[in-house]
Amino acid sequence: MNARTNDDFRKEGTRKATLAFLSALTEQEESGEPPAMFMICQQKNPITGRRNEVRLTAGVQAMGAIAAGHVLKAVHDFDTFTEDNDPYGEHDFGIVRMEGETLNWKIDDYQGYDGIELVLTIMTAMEY
Repeated sequence: MNARTNDDFRKEGTRKATLAFLSALTEQEESGEPPAMFMICQQKNPITGRRNEVRLTAGVQAMGAIAAGHVLKAVHDFDTFTEDNDPYGEHDFGIVRMEGETLNWKIDDYQGYDGIELVLTIMTAMEY
């Protein structure tokens, strides 16, 4: 996958997912339900017709809706790619630090397996 495709997906995926995730996390907090293993927001890829997904792990969900919103924004805005942290120039992995927590994000290309094209997963460093 090339860097531009990954950048476009990361920025568009986090933008679209923010409201859906914040709404779901707020409902979860109000009901007292424990975080699910993954909370998923799906969007149909207009070019391939397959699904693209943004996934928040239980650790990110446990941070709460407001913190998760900040995490999504930080992943959206991430642009510190260097030869050291992105040796192949694919822009498919990054690390952000927020409120004393280290978070990793990665983009996986499922190449249409099970109807899924790209998946952006955001997780705490301990879940990586």
